[in-house]
Amino acid sequence: MKLLECLLLYLGLPSLLAFLPGWVERRLGVRLNAWVIPTLLVASAIAYAHLRRTGRLARGEATRLGVGRRDWTRMLTRFAIGAAFFAWAHIVFHNVWACAFTFVGGLFFLSTYRRTGSLLFAAVEHALYGDFLFSIGWGAFFYEGTQAALAAVGA
Repeated sequence: MKLLECLLLYLGLPSLLAFLPGWVERRLGVRLNAWVIPTLLVASAIAYAHLRRTGRLARGEATRLGVGRRDWTRMLTRFAIGAAFFAWAHIVFHNVWACAFTFVGGLFFLSTYRRTGSLLFAAVEHALYGDFLFSIGWGAFFYEGTQAALAAVGA
């Protein structure tokens, strides 16, 4: 069951989000705009409900933010050092890198969660990176994916 869950969440849903809009537009002539975020919110709500129902997410675990000053300092320092390298590394990418760096970011967030036990704290870290990317205008590479990257480089 865990293998199926893994395949659906990490292969199926991203593939659907990446390729369904183009397929719908080619087949039906309808352009799907701004549907990724609502889909992710619904998927997150379903996952949260499932984890709570099965007891795999303790009450308060998703919203606990009681971490120490050292954790905040470590996360914010890593963010500052990481945001510079992360930004520079994307200077020449053609969006393949978005996948690779998202993987690295995921490892950051996982280590933060495992160290602190706070899903909310890891989400705040994720939000910092995401907000930073969108604030400097690179959000299109993560929101629109390959299409935006190709348009940005004039391909």
